[in-house]
Amino acid sequence: MNRKLLGDQHPGVVNALENLAALLEERGAIDEARELFFESLQTSRQIWGAGLMVADTLTSLAHLELSSDRPAAAEPYFAEALELTRRVRDADHPALTWLNASYGYCLFELGRYEESERALLEALSAEQKREEQDAALLGGIAADLVALYEAWGHLDEAAAYRVLAQGATHDTEH
Repeated sequence: MNRKLLGDQHPGVVNALENLAALLEERGAIDEARELFFESLQTSRQIWGAGLMVADTLTSLAHLELSSDRPAAAEPYFAEALELTRRVRDADHPALTWLNASYGYCLFELGRYEESERALLEALSAEQKREEQDAALLGGIAADLVALYEAWGHLDEAAAYRVLAQGATHDTEH
């Protein structure tokens, strides 16, 4: 309906595609959701080029892939979303912190431990510097660092972050 009224190249169409994709993802229709996110991404690129709206769509697509146990498919979307977001956001912006933490988790899932550590520590540092910290985000990043260091065999580092992670509710779908 939005397309007939607004045309294919309208932000309202992008919004409708993403909302429908998110609903389909929530209902388990992953392939259909993926197709709509791709369509939304193409339209976003045509409307905005390379900006935050495109980064948001890339992030949604990355999370869909990550939640579908496809971290290799998610990684390039996270990487591009980070690149676009870094162009316009301050290094300590909460959205950038959250995106960096998600990317770090994705890299961990890929077994790219050194890169994962860098991304997670950068996210942790940025969040710790904020006046109003998000305790759940801090706990989630710390829990990811614990998992990373345990998988990597760095048990002393894991123990150091375990304290921060304790008591935090951590959802692995960043």
